[in-house]
Amino acid sequence: MKKESLEARLEKLEEEVKSLKQTLRAIGGEGETAESLPSSAKRITHRGEGKKPSVSSTKSESSTVQESHFRLQEKWLRFERVVGERWLVWIGAFVFAAGFGLFLKYAFEQGWINEIARFILGFLGGILLVWFAEFLYKKKFVALAQGISGLGLVILYLSIFTAYHFYHILSVLPAFILFFCTIVGGMTLAMIHNSFPTAFLSIFGAFATPILLANPTSTVYYEPKLFSYLFIINIGVLYVSSVKKWRAISFLSFICTIIYFTGWYMREYTSSDFPLAAGFVAVYFILFSFMSTPQSIIWKKKSNLEDVIFVIINPLLFFLITYSMLIHRGITKVLPLIPLFMAVYYFILSAIIRKINKEDSILYGGLMGTAIGLLTLPVPMIVNGYWITVAWGVEAVALIFIGSKINKKPLRIGGLVIFLPVAFRLFIVDSFVLQHSKIHYLLFFNIKFFALFLSTITFAVGGFLLNGFKNITKREKIFAITLWSLFFIALFWILNVDLFAYFSHLSGLARRMSWTYSTILWSFFLLWLLLQGILKNNKSLRITGFYLMAATAFKIIFIDEPILYNYYKYGYPFLFNVKFLANIVFLGVIFGAAHLYGRKLKQGADLKKSGLLFLWTTFVSVLFLALNIEITSFFSHYGIIPFKLESMVFTSIFWSIFSFVLILYGVKKNMPPFRIAGLCLATLTFLKLVIENSTILYPYPYGFPFLINLKFASSVVLLFTLSYAAMLYATDKEEVIGFEKKVVPYLWSLFLILLFIELHSQASFSFYRHWQLGMQRAAFAISLLWVLYGFGLLIVGIVKRIFPLRIAALTLFGITLCKVIIIDLRFTDKLYKMFALLGIGAIFIIAAYFYRKYRQKLKE
Repeated sequence: MKKESLEARLEKLEEEVKSLKQTLRAIGGEGETAESLPSSAKRITHRGEGKKPSVSSTKSESSTVQESHFRLQEKWLRFERVVGERWLVWIGAFVFAAGFGLFLKYAFEQGWINEIARFILGFLGGILLVWFAEFLYKKKFVALAQGISGLGLVILYLSIFTAYHFYHILSVLPAFILFFCTIVGGMTLAMIHNSFPTAFLSIFGAFATPILLANPTSTVYYEPKLFSYLFIINIGVLYVSSVKKWRAISFLSFICTIIYFTGWYMREYTSSDFPLAAGFVAVYFILFSFMSTPQSIIWKKKSNLEDVIFVIINPLLFFLITYSMLIHRGITKVLPLIPLFMAVYYFILSAIIRKINKEDSILYGGLMGTAIGLLTLPVPMIVNGYWITVAWGVEAVALIFIGSKINKKPLRIGGLVIFLPVAFRLFIVDSFVLQHSKIHYLLFFNIKFFALFLSTITFAVGGFLLNGFKNITKREKIFAITLWSLFFIALFWILNVDLFAYFSHLSGLARRMSWTYSTILWSFFLLWLLLQGILKNNKSLRITGFYLMAATAFKIIFIDEPILYNYYKYGYPFLFNVKFLANIVFLGVIFGAAHLYGRKLKQGADLKKSGLLFLWTTFVSVLFLALNIEITSFFSHYGIIPFKLESMVFTSIFWSIFSFVLILYGVKKNMPPFRIAGLCLATLTFLKLVIENSTILYPYPYGFPFLINLKFASSVVLLFTLSYAAMLYATDKEEVIGFEKKVVPYLWSLFLILLFIELHSQASFSFYRHWQLGMQRAAFAISLLWVLYGFGLLIVGIVKRIFPLRIAALTLFGITLCKVIIIDLRFTDKLYKMFALLGIGAIFIIAAYFYRKYRQKLKE
């Protein structure tokens, strides 16, 4: 373990030295003249107001850009190494293990070798793989060794399970001993080599053992033996969590324990089991409450977000279990006491953390906040209906107020946490009840709407308190923006809910008019938010307005238009109708807000240019989509099915051409809104071709089945748009802004994905429909072609150091694996399954080997 740690430190040191060299190379020497400056610096010199920038400042800007580009490249290469050296190993190992499992079953059915020999061969094979992994560890092939070790453990599990379940060679006790030894051995290797994957696999095997040892005629629930076994395993996990900070293992232990206990409770629990169940629930609750504390208590380390999440979900789930048991037994009076006891216990635990490790404010705050949240659970056991939400909101406001007065941050955090269930009930429970109320006399003037309005007011009061007190930290003031946003969103939400509830009691055409009126309501609400946010320079209102603008655009395109698609009683089918009138109101609001925003920017207002970019992007996108939907609905009005389907092809071509024009105009005229709108539209066109056209138009060739047809022509237009846009961005790098500098690999990724999907669609139609190769042969041939094609791309990408090709190859490996698991294994017989899994798993492992072999070359 010391050698491995030394190797990791040396590797990290090499990367830091390399980064330092790159930075020094970018900075250069002190003797450079003005002629050696970059072209961007020369432009600044000629356009300046008589003051020439210094050489050092120009070199500093150039070095900053180059260093940023180098860091981005290093991040992508590290991600690629993780995928190529680790993910491929583990995916290949598990796929190979699945193939080995099918081989064992197939050998059993064919009777090639006797049962004892199969078990011995499998068990020895697993041990040999683990031994080979140890050899690889010594050779410093850490990632590959972890994958081989995991493969060996899986084969050991399969061999023991097969010998017990199918061959009946082993009885329960020997099988359990072998399973337990495998688990202990795997955990020992994981601790020695600091291998999280091996530890995760071992713990998973530990929790899978009761299921693997269950006979088909028996049950897995043999309480209290099962609960005692789970307790022992969880004690081991607690020990591991005190030594290693492997939070995923703690989460796995928690989830598996909950699954076992819930399964027993749903199938076997009776009232007589209450003392046993209550005792183990209390023990498990206390045990899991310590899962997040060993690193803080023993090693005085700071906790992270994962620890806080574990602290929160532990009492909630065990409270639900206890609540169900008490309700089942008929004990209701003590229900409010259960969360109170849990809260007291968490207050004590937080005090212990505070005393032992004062620097661990994250865990302390999480425990305090959870305890405060537990105090809110008795509320729904005392009051009913809408007033639960009102009471929670008042409690949250009171905690924020008291915490601000006495300057106790945990109380304020607790108040913010309580706003979460307030929002949940307001948006989900109370709104649902209001929407489905049988009687609705007046719009906005009824007792139910009044209760929801009171709950909404608590968000505004909480935001006002966070902004009003001086002892509030800057980080907490960020939540004031969230609360104000929640206030406006909640107000907007309950107005809409009451609007829909009112119209739902009407009939005929008036009932569907609620969608149009709600869009107009959204637009006027958006207008007020944007005007107030821009004129008064209120960032919270502007952000809320931007969120509402995006939601309104989504509603218009994906909700209003489908529901009101063929209702021509609203006016003429094309443009002159009430549906499009609502769109015009929304677009008019965005258009006016964009002009006002741009004018304020020119006047020097403290506004971000990204806001103007977002406004114009939304305007252009919604305008185009609304017009496109109008065109599509106009064609569908005639009711000719072939004409409808063919219109999908031409709309795709139209989308591609429109996106091409936007990108070209935006690049040539240096108009970022048009460029970004073009990128968004190109992405939408890509999704349309991949998701909609390739599925609906699959049976219709519209020409020759392979390549020479209208469907592929629509894809070719988008492929040209993507490639040309990528070349434009690559050649005009100086004019692009922000994230556009990273858009070239994104466009090439879309290009490669779309090309592959369309070629696959064309080939699969030819294989299945036109040439009729048969289900099994066609599925196996396509999967094999995918993985071989991806392997070829990977080899070329590694040897030639072409980064996009390597990324495309890894993406293709993942798609192929999903296809094999979801589709091929359902329609092919066992022999094809065995060859497919063994072949693909072997190719993945070979690909990982090439990554490891050319690792140094990829770093250069």
